[in-house]
Amino acid sequence: MSEIINLEKLVGSKTFNAVKNLEDNSEIIFVNSLRGKEIKFNIKNLRSLWQSAGQEYIEPDLLNFIDNIEPNGIYFDIGASIGNFCLYAASKEIKVFAFEPEITNHYLLLTNSLLNEEYQKNLKSYCIAFGEKYKFEEIKIEKFEISSHQKRINDYSFNPAYSQKTFTISLDDFCKLENIWPTDIKIDVDGYEEQCVGGMKENLTNGNLKNIFIEIDLEQESSIKALDEIQKYKFEIISSKQVQNYKNLYNYVLSKST
Repeated sequence: MSEIINLEKLVGSKTFNAVKNLEDNSEIIFVNSLRGKEIKFNIKNLRSLWQSAGQEYIEPDLLNFIDNIEPNGIYFDIGASIGNFCLYAASKEIKVFAFEPEITNHYLLLTNSLLNEEYQKNLKSYCIAFGEKYKFEEIKIEKFEISSHQKRINDYSFNPAYSQKTFTISLDDFCKLENIWPTDIKIDVDGYEEQCVGGMKENLTNGNLKNIFIEIDLEQESSIKALDEIQKYKFEIISSKQVQNYKNLYNYVLSKST
C-alpha cells in the first residue's frame, strides 16, 4: 500500500493555508434581476462583472430578440462568451444551445450554468466554433484572462497574449449530428462571420430557421459578405443598431420572409 501523503507537510503550513483560504473565499456571486428573472453569475474580475450586470446597456436589442422567441423555439447562441445572455434565454424556458470556443470563457459559462440549477435543464453548451468544414483553427486572444474581449480566429491584426487551437465544424453538420435544428440564432464571432454563415446553408433553406441576430463589422468586407449571403435566402433586415460606442459594429436582426 502506498504511503498517504499529507499535503500540508509536503508544501508547508503557510502555503497550504493560503491556498485553502483562496479555495474557501475565491467565489464572488452576483445576482442580476434581468427583466424579472434572477440570474446568478460567478465574478472573476471587473470585466466579468460588467458582462453579468450590464446586459441592458451592452445589447438590449439582443434581450429583445430573445424575448420574441416563440415558447417552443430552439435558440442557438453562437459566441456565447460567459453565458450572460444565453442564461437569460434559458430562464424563459426556451431550449438553448450555447457555443463558446475560447476555453476560459467556456469554463465560466459552465460555472454560471451550474449556479442556476433551475435553468440548467434548458441549456446545453459546447466548446466548439462554427466554420465551413471540419478543421482546426487558431483563436488569438489579446489578454490572458477569463471573460477576455479581443478573441479572433486567425486574425493577425494585433499581437495576442496567447493563442488556442479550436475545432470547427459547419453548423449544418452539427445539426445533423445532434439532430437538432434552430428556429432562432445569434451570431457574434468577431470577424469569422463569413465562414460561419458559409457552413449553415441548409439551415438557411430548410424552413426551420426563422430569425437571425448577427453582429456585423461594416469595415470588414468578409463580415458584409456574410450579411449579403443571408439575404440571398429570403431573410429580410428587420433592424440594425450600433453596438455601444463602436462606430463600425452593428447588430442586425433578419427574419425569413413568407
